[in-house]
Amino acid sequence: MKAARFLSPHEWGLLLMCILLFASFGMVTEGFLDPWNLSDRSRHLVEVGLIAVPMTFIICTGGIDISVGSMMVLSGIVMGAAWRDWGLGMGVALLLSVLTGTVAGFFNGWMGSFLGIAPLVVTLATRALYRGLALGISSADPVRKFPPEFLRIAELNLGYVPHTFLLLLVAIVAGHLVFRKSWIGRYAVAIGASERAAEFAAVPTRALKTGLYTFSGFMCGLSAPIYVARFATANPEHAPTLELEVIAAVVVGGTRITGGNGSVLGTGLGILAVGILRYGLDMTGFPQQWQTILMGLVVIVMAVLNEWTTRR
Repeated sequence: MKAARFLSPHEWGLLLMCILLFASFGMVTEGFLDPWNLSDRSRHLVEVGLIAVPMTFIICTGGIDISVGSMMVLSGIVMGAAWRDWGLGMGVALLLSVLTGTVAGFFNGWMGSFLGIAPLVVTLATRALYRGLALGISSADPVRKFPPEFLRIAELNLGYVPHTFLLLLVAIVAGHLVFRKSWIGRYAVAIGASERAAEFAAVPTRALKTGLYTFSGFMCGLSAPIYVARFATANPEHAPTLELEVIAAVVVGGTRITGGNGSVLGTGLGILAVGILRYGLDMTGFPQQWQTILMGLVVIVMAVLNEWTTRR
């Protein structure tokens, strides 16, 4: 009974889907089950997964953040500029990356919560703003030739498991516990169900939403060095579809796009399902542009399914 309550029916379905996808691609695709291929591919899930954890809370409140890709890129560019152009050490540059993302996230939350501007409008504007700042700070010149000890962030493994993937697992477990066991998760659900009712119940709605967007920025700033180390380049043109991938993982995981219901553990399974699907399609030579279209269709179908299930 405890095991049955640990996962919802939707999460059990996602787990089964992951197993079926993995087994199917493994049987028909040469090299799919190679341990080093799997290890390398798992690195591609880390940045999306880290940012998807706070995105689950944000969407659960009825909000959305479509500036996360721009925040991550801006944080990476600030880090690169601090090291290459400003004469600062990599340690300070890493701190500036996290600080940049955190401040950018706070600005999103403050604009939406205290000025009353719709989250979609705010983050649509800051998506362009932050990407433009990244282009301006770097003069559209990617930063390369980072120190070898920094690039090792993307290379360290525990056996076949990358250290960064272990960080993702810790983030998902911690996010799940906060969502299910703390007032933060309960209040996020309450705001998404009815923000006006939550205010009447003395829920600090504006402070909580600002904090969640700030946390989203923090995770973008934390993800930026991992992303930069993986590509060995800080490029203002990178991660053009990161927002779609993050939102896809959250919605596939069972979080209701209109708010009021969500699951960080489901988001983790959604990340895994989308990751296996993308990996399998890449291994079979499926065109990249069609993969993006497919991800968009998956988000639409899962959003409709989540809405229908919740109403029932």
